[in-house]
Amino acid sequence: MTQRGCPLLGANYSEATRERDEAQTSHQPEIAVSIVQLDTSVYVTTPFGKARCDFLWEHNDELWWGCWQDQTGEIWWWPNPLVRLTLDISDGRYKVTAITLPPGMKAALTPHVARYEGVELVERG
Repeated sequence: MTQRGCPLLGANYSEATRERDEAQTSHQPEIAVSIVQLDTSVYVTTPFGKARCDFLWEHNDELWWGCWQDQTGEIWWWPNPLVRLTLDISDGRYKVTAITLPPGMKAALTPHVARYEGVELVERG
């Protein structure tokens, strides 16, 4: 058994440990993940208000938006059905449809709402 140093796992990461780790993970299917940084930011409305989107993430055939929330500067990943292009009268968008959360999501987001002014979460019922 040889001892090899691993910058991430430390100097005690042995050949036997590596073989055990490989055996445990070899049966797991690979998941294709693709994150794209947009050339130009897209301004959107999310359940927490206005945001700037700089990233798109395709995960299991679902599109997610990486959005910097205007009020807090936090980044949140929102699924496609919860993102709307921001109102833009010069582009002909005079209204934005309401965002309703899927059942159960409101309870998960409620602890975070306190950081956002004027946000009211609406859940599909």
